[in-house]
Amino acid sequence: MAGISGVGGYSSYGMYGKIASGNRIQKASDDPAGQAIASKMETQRSTQNMQARNAAMQRDAINVADAGRSGMASYMQDINELSIQAMNGTMSDSDRQAIQNQINQYMGGIADTVRQTRYNESNVLGNGDTAIQDFGLEGYDVTGGTANTDSVSSAFNSVTSERASDGAVSNGLSASISNLASGSENTTASLSRITDQDIAEASTDLKKQQALDKYAVSMQKRQMEDQQSLMNRMFA
Repeated sequence: MAGISGVGGYSSYGMYGKIASGNRIQKASDDPAGQAIASKMETQRSTQNMQARNAAMQRDAINVADAGRSGMASYMQDINELSIQAMNGTMSDSDRQAIQNQINQYMGGIADTVRQTRYNESNVLGNGDTAIQDFGLEGYDVTGGTANTDSVSSAFNSVTSERASDGAVSNGLSASISNLASGSENTTASLSRITDQDIAEASTDLKKQQALDKYAVSMQKRQMEDQQSLMNRMFA
C-alpha cells in the first residue's frame, strides 16, 4: 500500500496556486534550473530598468540646463544689439546711459538664470554670483560710445557651444534609454517563457491529477476498511 500512498500526495492542491498566479515556479523544487536562470534574469531586468531611470534623470537635468542657456543666449544677443545701437554716433549721453541701464538689467538676468536654473535642488549652470565675471562681461560699459563687443560675442559663442554639446549628450542618453528599454523588454519576454504557466496545459494536468488524487483517496479508504475488517475478524 505504500505505492498507493505515494500516488495520493494530493499534488493537485499545489497546481491551484500555479493556475491562480500564472507562475509555474512556485518554489525552487518545481524547476531548480529554471529558478536559477529566472533569478539572474530578474536581477538583469532590475539593473536595466534602474540604468534607464538614471539616464532619463541625467537627460532631464541636461534639458533643464539647455533651457537656461537658451535664455542666457537671448540676453547676450540683446546686449550685443544694444551695444551696436549705443555706438552709432547719434546717441546722447543720456541715451547711452538708458541703454546701459537696460544692459545692466540683462546682465542681472544672466546671473539670475545661472542662479535659478536648478534640477533636483542642484544648480546645473554654475555660480550665479560670479557668472558675469566668468563670462568676461564684468564692468561692460557703453556709456562712452564704445564697447568691447568681442567679449559679448565670446560669451555668446561659449553658451551656444555648451548647448551643442548638451544636445549631443542628450541625444546619446535618449538612445541609451531606448536600448535599455528594449533590453528590459526582451529580458522580460525571456523570463516569461521560463516562469509563466500555460493555463490550458495546467488545467488539463490538474484534471488528471485530481483523478489520481481521487483514486488515491479511494484506495486509502479501501485500505483502511480492509484493515478494519481484518481487525474485526482477528478479535471476533
